[in-house]
Amino acid sequence: MKKAPWIITVILVVFLLVVTQNNQELKKERTEAQQKVQALEKEQENQENRPSDVPSTDTIHEEAGDAAEQFVEAYFEYNGNPIEKDVRPYVTDQLMKDLSFEDTAKDGEYESESIESNVQELDVYYGEYSSSQQTVFMTFTNVLSFNGVPSDAKSILKVDMIEENGEWKADAMEFNQY
Repeated sequence: MKKAPWIITVILVVFLLVVTQNNQELKKERTEAQQKVQALEKEQENQENRPSDVPSTDTIHEEAGDAAEQFVEAYFEYNGNPIEKDVRPYVTDQLMKDLSFEDTAKDGEYESESIESNVQELDVYYGEYSSSQQTVFMTFTNVLSFNGVPSDAKSILKVDMIEENGEWKADAMEFNQY
């Protein structure tokens, strides 16, 4: 029976040595982790305080949004039909081919009727961009009057704007109305 207390004592001593060694390793790992965190924080702080050496050419292009607004007003505000010469400055030749400017009514079908379109509550939102491209999303209320009877439709327009010869122009569009 005298062996039992010695065996328990030896086991406890070994256990304490293992726990102490593990504790020292954990302290060492914690210290290393704290040093890494401090180094990363210092690096981040240095990057935030350092002025950019190269001016960014990859930013949101608000001037593209302005041109997109002008396009919407030129194309969606009209009496009878949109006027091609009013829209042309704001679109590329590619998009110009896709737009409609002609009276779609058959000869004599709506001769006495008048159609008027106006844009209200136009809001512009910016999407993806690069140095020479900007996606612009617009929401607006399209107020259409047919023989003086108004109706309105909520409209959503996605316009892909590109910079062409120093000017922003609509190159493609997706239009939804409800």
